[in-house]
Amino acid sequence: NRDTTWLAAGDESGWIFHCRPSAIVADTVGSTRSCRRLKPPQLPDVYALSFDPAQDVLAVASHAGPVLTFAVGQEIGSPNLVGVIDSGLESLAYSPSGQLLATGTGDGTVRIWHSEPINREPVNLPGHTGTIRAQAFRGANASSSEVSSEPSTSDLAPAVLMSAAEDESIRLWAPGVALDAVQVISNTGDEILTAAISPDGRWVATGGRNGSLWLREWDVMEADPVLLGQHAGELTAAVFSPDSGQLASGASDRKILLWDRENPSSDPQVLDNPEAGILSLAYSHNGRMLASGDESGRVKIWDLSQSPPTNRVLYKHENWVRSVAFSPNDAYLASASDDGAIRLSATVDTVDDQGPIAAHQPRVRAVVFDPSGTVLASAGDDGHIRLWNPLD
Repeated sequence: NRDTTWLAAGDESGWIFHCRPSAIVADTVGSTRSCRRLKPPQLPDVYALSFDPAQDVLAVASHAGPVLTFAVGQEIGSPNLVGVIDSGLESLAYSPSGQLLATGTGDGTVRIWHSEPINREPVNLPGHTGTIRAQAFRGANASSSEVSSEPSTSDLAPAVLMSAAEDESIRLWAPGVALDAVQVISNTGDEILTAAISPDGRWVATGGRNGSLWLREWDVMEADPVLLGQHAGELTAAVFSPDSGQLASGASDRKILLWDRENPSSDPQVLDNPEAGILSLAYSHNGRMLASGDESGRVKIWDLSQSPPTNRVLYKHENWVRSVAFSPNDAYLASASDDGAIRLSATVDTVDDQGPIAAHQPRVRAVVFDPSGTVLASAGDDGHIRLWNPLD
């Protein structure tokens, strides 16, 4: 840049490096410890870079056409405040297009927020009588008209929202059609603590306080579910692999179980987590990594390409880790903790760990990336929803 305080470089895989030249000289030869690394999901490669002569702003272009600008040398950006809710927030989910953000609260109300304009009042979807522990969208890309405070009489909206709660029920919503749930499934038999929809949209998994893991087929949600198996403690996390062929579950019994969805009667593979009970799980989008957050504050990445899978501690929070999420390009992992902080770190190089960032009080309940990877949403006990720019 103009005063030689920053040096930028890019490579053919889309990584951007920006470093202080003085620090590089003082560092060991061949080391990148003094450089920050970014992998914007929009860039398949870095073809050109240029600093703005008037500011410390870097423009980056790729062969694919996108041009991005960002301020160098900054940590994760200051968040936008989406809204404030009287009841503590428990869960977050983006629609496939990223235009809608669903929140679940302790008062049993689902709220749908529009990303444009971000300050638009949410649509309230009441019905649950217990804390909403999990939400997930299923369907094609949503449109900005998908949710309306005045329901239309059109066909079922392309994106359907599933919510699961401690009232032992699952509700399916088509907000563009009606403000009431289009289907209520009550034969779950347990307070639901976690729920997931398979990426192919065919399966729903739920788990709860008694440690049971249940599997349902989407087209016959009202039918009795199949019991996959049992943990020896509260089942707090369940997630499908990107190809929908595997299901991971985690519980307070300090174990992660990997289930073969196509052969549900087979015994699961067991991953021991001796330090503490599991609270959160997330598959990477390429299916090769599984992230876990536990009651000791540890965030781990499990390498599923190894047999048996190996793990490493990425970093440690000061309290329980309620939520973990990979960026769409798998370059970063975000986490939410009862210590009131979120963290963001590169998955392959912990040098790019920005440390704890104060986000909510007293606890952060959930984090989720939007589909583009340019927004990280967080929610906490303070009833606030915050949107962060993870690329700053």
